[in-house]
Amino acid sequence: MKGKTNRTEKAGFPNQRLDRKDLFISYARQDIDTTRALSDALEARGKIPTFDVKDIQAADVWGEKIQALIEEADNVVFLMTNASLESIECEKERRFAESINKRIITIRLEDIRYDGLDEQLRKINWIDAVNKGISDSIVDQLVEALETDQDWVQLHTRIGLRQRDWSNSNYQSSHLLRGKELKEVEVGVDRFSEKKPSLTEDQKNYLEKSRESEKRRQKLRIAGILGLIILIISSIVIIKNRMDQAQQTRAENYWNSAISANKENKSLEAIHYFALSGKEEKNEYNIKDCTFNIQQQSNIRLIAKTKHKLIKGATLSQNGNLLLTWGDNGKAHLWNTEDGTRVNKEPM
Repeated sequence: MKGKTNRTEKAGFPNQRLDRKDLFISYARQDIDTTRALSDALEARGKIPTFDVKDIQAADVWGEKIQALIEEADNVVFLMTNASLESIECEKERRFAESINKRIITIRLEDIRYDGLDEQLRKINWIDAVNKGISDSIVDQLVEALETDQDWVQLHTRIGLRQRDWSNSNYQSSHLLRGKELKEVEVGVDRFSEKKPSLTEDQKNYLEKSRESEKRRQKLRIAGILGLIILIISSIVIIKNRMDQAQQTRAENYWNSAISANKENKSLEAIHYFALSGKEEKNEYNIKDCTFNIQQQSNIRLIAKTKHKLIKGATLSQNGNLLLTWGDNGKAHLWNTEDGTRVNKEPM
């Protein structure tokens, strides 16, 4: 597709474009004064018309610029006179507009010869301005036609411009619709599915490629999220394993300290380190020839942990049921290792 021009679009509702043009006027050179009068009347009503003399600069490539103006306009208005029907340039403009399914609005300015009239022109309902010129009533009819199905016609133009840019970029995926914009365009296409003009095959293919690309992006996004979740879980497992290993090492060190203290008859230290180790390797344990079971071990550990700073010495009964502790103040406490409670209510 010809016509490589830049344009600026506003994200949001699909038919909004900052460079919106309501119509391109196709006319014969003999009708330039009528074209200018129509353009002025439309601008006075808030419309944005374009035509070659007004919108083509000296350095522009004529044919490409004409096609670009037609692509960027929501409608093509053909000023039908005998001169425009004989004009090769006017025919090129109409053929190009038809090839991209532009809505063509025809204004008949004079009696014409019907022999050999283009079939497409025969099918189009004309605005008859013969012997009327560009009167207010003619402009009113044209404005009404321009505003009919305006949302769809503007969306049609936007899709066409995006498809053109994609084609001119050698079909780079960065020019496809995606995300919110794609969803909004799809909603608009479904909503106006019965409206004319219809999308071209190229435009339909562009939307389909956009959908396929969006599905691939969604899959990659999901895969990335899953990969991140797996990485986080793996990191947590590694950290937990390292913490468990460090805890196990500390427990071994405390256990070895408890054994050394027990051998040296340091009962308080033995009980303290034993409590800190948290090891439960067998059903019964011995400190200074005193035996106690796992449940008693838990209570001894609790007593040793909570009272350690206040305890100067400690000893267990031979069956492990009682734990005697004493401090610097000379007061002693007797503990029931079966339930962890203190036997004597008052210090001894």
